[in-house]
Amino acid sequence: MSAPPVPPPCSALFGTQRRAYAFLAALLLLTACKHGQGDDSPRGDPGAAVPALFSAIGSKDCDAIKRASGGAFLDRLRKEGCEGIVEHDLPKDLKVRVLSSEQDGRNPDRFFVEFEASDGQRTRTKHAQVQWVEGAYRVVEF
Repeated sequence: MSAPPVPPPCSALFGTQRRAYAFLAALLLLTACKHGQGDDSPRGDPGAAVPALFSAIGSKDCDAIKRASGGAFLDRLRKEGCEGIVEHDLPKDLKVRVLSSEQDGRNPDRFFVEFEASDGQRTRTKHAQVQWVEGAYRVVEF
C-alpha cells in the first residue's frame, strides 16, 4: 500500500495563489479599461443616434423625435414643436451616413459625431453632439 500524497509546502501554495490573484487583478483591470472606451461601450454606438433622429424627423414621428433628442435640441423641440423641427430641418428623403464619432475629452458621456447628409442633389458634411441621457444616446446639438 502506498502512502497518501503529501500536500505541497505552504510557501509553494502561496506563491501559486499570488500569481493567480495577480493574473485575475490584471484581467479585471484590462476589462475595466476596455469598458471605459467609447464605441466598445456596452451602451452601444453613440453615432447611431444621429440617423435615428433624422429618420424620425423624416417620418414626422414626434414621439421618436423626442426619444432621440436631449439637451439643447430637446429644449428647441419643446419651444418650436415637432412641426417646426420637421419643416425647418430637413428635406424629404434625406440620407444620413455617419463618418466618425469621437469622445469628448471633458465629458465621457458626450461624443462629437461627423456625418454626411444628402438629399440626392447635394451632400453636406455636418456635426452633431450626442450624449448619454436617461439611459440612451441622444442628439443634444447639431
